[in-house]
Amino acid sequence: MRNIFYGLVISIGIYILIGLITFLITREFPLEIIKMIAFGVAIVLFISAFPLYKTLYHGSRVANPTYTAYTPPDEHHQQKIQNDYESYLKKTKSTLGGIFIWAATLIIIFTMLLTVLF
Repeated sequence: MRNIFYGLVISIGIYILIGLITFLITREFPLEIIKMIAFGVAIVLFISAFPLYKTLYHGSRVANPTYTAYTPPDEHHQQKIQNDYESYLKKTKSTLGGIFIWAATLIIIFTMLLTVLF
């Protein structure tokens, strides 16, 4: 719920900022230009929300695999990792990627509404 609220605040702020900048530059309020710029910002937010570095890292690991000898796991270490993972799953968190996704989604929804209404 927190991600949706932050995304809403960011998307409204982006629309206000785009409107102010276009008004200061052109001395009029061109709605078509605002919608195009907002759509571009939404695409940039979508792209920035996904961890591309992880994709590139794991993709390169698959392309050039490293082979290591198998070492049997230590039971205490395995239990510690399992407990850490379970506590990680129980935490509720608002990540920056989730906020960017909601902001981009709301910007696209606002842009579609502006296109239909005006």
